[in-house]
Parts: sequence; C-alpha cells; structure tokens
Amino acid sequence: MVELAGEILNLPIPPHDEVLPYSESCTDKSVHDLNADNVVLCRAGDDNQLGIILEIQREKDKRKRFSWPA
Repeated sequence: MVELAGEILNLPIPPHDEVLPYSESCTDKSVHDLNADNVVLCRAGDDNQLGIILEIQREKDKRKRFSWPA
C-alpha cells in the first residue's frame, strides 16, 4: 500500500523500517467521528516518517471531494 500510494500520488516515500496498522478513527473539534477505511504508519526506528489514510471511493460523487480533507 505504501509504494502504491507513492506512485499514485507522486509522493516521495521516506526511508522506513516498518509499516504498522494504525487506528482508522479520528475525532474533530466538534466531536464528529471520522472513520477511514485503512490507516498505516511508516516508522524508522522510533521515529514516525509517514502516515497514510486510505478512503475507498466506489463511485464518482462530487460531494465527497470535500468531506475528507478534515
């Protein structure tokens, strides 16, 4: 998933030793629950290098373009 995200988004992926699953659940200041489909954290030793949040879209819905920048 990490390499694919780098290719699709044209992002440099920092060196890392491991990729760990991470919580898909977040809460914003207004106490709205936000849940992603998948989240991973790339780490090098004890240092976090990159977090990737995956949200799968099954159809083109222009309203959703602005629902996940949160």
